[in-house]
Amino acid sequence: MRLIRSDYSGNADKLYVAVFGDLHYGSKNYNENIVDEQLYFVKQHRDNCSILFLGDLVECATKASVGRGIYDESANLNEQFKYITSKFKPYADLIDGAVQGNHCERIAQYCGLDLTETLCNTFGRDVYLGYRGYVVFSWNKVAYTFDIWHGATGGATDGGALNALLKMKDTAFADVHLMGHTHKKLDIVKPIWMPDTRNGKPVLVNSLFVNTGCAMNNGGGYGEMKGYAPLDIGLPIIELNGVKGQKQSKVIWL
Repeated sequence: MRLIRSDYSGNADKLYVAVFGDLHYGSKNYNENIVDEQLYFVKQHRDNCSILFLGDLVECATKASVGRGIYDESANLNEQFKYITSKFKPYADLIDGAVQGNHCERIAQYCGLDLTETLCNTFGRDVYLGYRGYVVFSWNKVAYTFDIWHGATGGATDGGALNALLKMKDTAFADVHLMGHTHKKLDIVKPIWMPDTRNGKPVLVNSLFVNTGCAMNNGGGYGEMKGYAPLDIGLPIIELNGVKGQKQSKVIWL
C-alpha cells in the first residue's frame, strides 16, 4: 500500500473531501446531474476541499464484459476518457488520491494500459494508489487517515455490502474507510479501543465506514437482468472537523 499526504495546507475549521466513484460514464444509465451537483459543491468550497477517485469513473466495457458490454454503451472508450479528463480538469489540483476499479481493470488485463493511472498522469498529479491505499489530511494540528479501496465483493444485499465494508478494518486501521463497487449508499461509525501511551489509559476512537454510492440511473442493464435491487443514487462528501481537540468526521450525501 502507498500513503499520500494531501496538498491541503489551509487553516479552515472544516475540510470537505468529495468522493467520486462508480460514475460509469459511457453507460446508458450514467447520471450527469449527480456528478455536476457534486462538482458544484467542490466549486463552492474550493479553498477547503479535496477530491478522491474511488474507481470506475468510466464504463470500460469489452466484448467479454457481463451483459451486453460494448453494445450497451453510449460512448466508446476513447470518448469516455476524453469526457472524464475534460470534466475534472478544472479541479485537477484538488485530486489527492485515486484507486483502480474493476471496470478499468478490464483494460489493464487485456493490454496493460492502466486508465486510472493515465488519468492521474494527464492531470500532472502523482496520486495513484493502485488497488488500495492511504490518504492523510493534516492541518491545524489535526490529522485524519483515509483507507480507500474500490471493493471486490458481490454485495447484492445491503448486509453483504456492509460486511465487506467493515472487513476493511481487519487489514488496515484508519479514521475513514471508503469502499465503492456495490453502488450502495451506506455509512456507519464504529468505535475501537486504542492505547493512549502518553496519558497511560485506553481511549475510544471512532472509525467512519462509507460505501460510496454511484452516479447511475435505475432501469435496464445488467443489474435488472440479474434481478438486483434498484441502485442507491448519489455521492458522498466527507466533512472533517479541523478544530484541535474536536476531531470528528461525518457524511453529507448529495
